[in-house]
Amino acid sequence: MNDLAAATAHLPQELRSPPPVELKELDRDGIKVIWRFQETLVESQRVRFYGGVRALYGQTLLECEELILDFSNQSGRAIGKVKVTDPEGTIDAENLVFNWKEKTGQAENVRAQGAGMRLQMDRADIKPGVWALRGVRGTPSRTRPPEFELTARKLVLRPGQSGLAI
Repeated sequence: MNDLAAATAHLPQELRSPPPVELKELDRDGIKVIWRFQETLVESQRVRFYGGVRALYGQTLLECEELILDFSNQSGRAIGKVKVTDPEGTIDAENLVFNWKEKTGQAENVRAQGAGMRLQMDRADIKPGVWALRGVRGTPSRTRPPEFELTARKLVLRPGQSGLAI
């Protein structure tokens, strides 16, 4: 038992635990951010949020361990256990770089679910009207392992229009 644990062992549990950190909230330029800790990166004019971050843009919810926002060009980078929940589906990724004004984004090591499909991909580059996915594996199957799986080095989707696997 460490010294702190030994010194506080006689106290009730609620007094032995550190107090919860208060959540803070910011609503600016169309994006609402909820976080526990924050620092301003003066040289780069960016703000770093961390400690269980949630950001809401329209109906899209972004959750991650760390979020760096540049309000001057409406861009950001989500780092660590990134999850995006949208009416069209969900995306889990390691990292996500995005511009909420231009509605673009790039993600790495992505798992996505939507429209009855489960997808895994090495990288996703999203622009309005064109999604370029690399190292793609996908299946509509709900079994594990799936009954069948489709793979492609590159998949270019034009949502609601067409798709091309290469």
